[in-house]
Amino acid sequence: MIRYSLTILLFATLLIGGLFAPVYAQTDPTATPDAAGNIYIVVQANDTLWHIVGRAGITMDELLALNNITMDHLIHPGDKLIIGRVTPEPTATIPPTVTPTLPPPTPKPTAVAPRATICLTAFMDRDQNGVYNAGEPLRRAVAFTIFNEEQVVANYITDGASEPYCLDRLTPGDYKITRSVGREETLTTAGDWTLTLRQGEQMMLDFGSFTGAEIGSRSAVTPVSVTAVFPTAQPVTAATATAAQADRATAVADATNSAQPTNIIIILLAGIAFALIILAGSLIAIWQYRQKREDQ
Repeated sequence: MIRYSLTILLFATLLIGGLFAPVYAQTDPTATPDAAGNIYIVVQANDTLWHIVGRAGITMDELLALNNITMDHLIHPGDKLIIGRVTPEPTATIPPTVTPTLPPPTPKPTAVAPRATICLTAFMDRDQNGVYNAGEPLRRAVAFTIFNEEQVVANYITDGASEPYCLDRLTPGDYKITRSVGREETLTTAGDWTLTLRQGEQMMLDFGSFTGAEIGSRSAVTPVSVTAVFPTAQPVTAATATAAQADRATAVADATNSAQPTNIIIILLAGIAFALIILAGSLIAIWQYRQKREDQ
């Protein structure tokens, strides 16, 4: 009897061990959550959903809800099933490196290069001496062009009231100034100037001229254009300008003196031509009168 009972007990032990052996053979679920806070268990061979909930210590409803599956879901070895979820620990944030803002550099005054100035005046030279004297009016509608070797620096037309016109802040160097000349206008100073400006230098240029109508009795004088152009890169000083103006006045006087004999000869030739025309007309009239008498 005792032997029969031991046999039954051994058989029952083996039976129960065979049923629960797969359960005890499974690996325990991992206790380390992933980055999202999920705890997984890996499905082993012969695992069922009931085996999973038994090892995980959760209910079947919790397993189905965590994995969004139903009881009919088929599982395979190697599958990962969520058996728990925890709040992930916050990741330590490395503070950004702060770069200190450097103070702005101390402003330094900009060095201003020394400049030069040209002032222009156009005047009516009544005494024809090439010098701008007190009482001589300014001349309007005179066009000036100022240029250097690279470009035209400025164009200006006088208004006869606001001159002298000054161009300041010019870069030192070589410049040329030209002016317009009217049809009946005679220059008493240079019309074109080539000069060299130095740093800080101010150059005053007066351009004189006259017309026959302005001078009265000199209206018959033939205008003479005299242009004084100084060599490039040679500085024009006040003494140089005065000398050029004196030369201009001498040229005008010479032109005036030489023009007077020429005018007398022209008048004599015109008188002779007029007398010849009258004589020829008289001869033709006499010849026609005689022809008429002979025909009668």
